Amino acid sequence: MRLLDIPRKLSEIGIERLPSHGVPTINSVTMSHENEHSQSAGNPDVLILPGIPGLYERVPSGEGAYPVTTNDVIKMLREKGLNVEYSEARNERAEVGHNAADLWIPVLLFVQQTSWDVVVSYVTAVITNLIGLPDTSTRRLHVKVGIRRSNGEETFFDGSGKARDVLAAMRQVGIDDR
Repeated sequence: MRLLDIPRKLSEIGIERLPSHGVPTINSVTMSHENEHSQSAGNPDVLILPGIPGLYERVPSGEGAYPVTTNDVIKMLREKGLNVEYSEARNERAEVGHNAADLWIPVLLFVQQTSWDVVVSYVTAVITNLIGLPDTSTRRLHVKVGIRRSNGEETFFDGSGKARDVLAAMRQVGIDDR
């Protein structure tokens, strides 16, 4: 994985605008149903997918974009006993950092049979560990978290806003019921 310098203007890489960051609540919560991620040979509990939540999936050179927090998130999930793997080979990944107070966590796909409540518990533990509980009321968070059902269908939660609000929205969406 290599660290990339992000151009001063995102339009230089084809991104015309970023989501609004001035709104103190959730900017976007979208649910999508996908079924395009192959099962890794290592039988992981969690796959790390390419993408910077709310921004882009690939860098101009074609490699998958992964936020600089990825290694920390992987370590924390592994400490909780989860088998975590990347969905792409090391030479197909680029670590991307942004000069912002916002926190982007990697795109997570929970592929072993678990409930949405358990997924939310893992993500909440990671977020509060990364930024601290007091900062969840002011720090902006960008996440995309999915779960794979036994039939292979994948459902994702995509949220941006104050960490406290994003985590609350994750708890309320009830993906298990969809």
